[in-house]
Amino acid sequence: MRRAGGAAKSSGGRKSVILDSEASHQEQLDAILDKIKERGYNSLSKEEKEFLFQASNRG
Repeated sequence: MRRAGGAAKSSGGRKSVILDSEASHQEQLDAILDKIKERGYNSLSKEEKEFLFQASNRG
């Protein structure tokens, strides 16, 4: 399950780097959530669980 929309790319600069970073973070989060949906939470690696925990505390 992928969500529509993504970071718009601009002609360079700091804002595009931040948007790219946020898009990458969202893609990784989506992949982890897809894995949970398909195989369950216990199928996650320690690193994936830590990433999910950090993402849940992200403001």
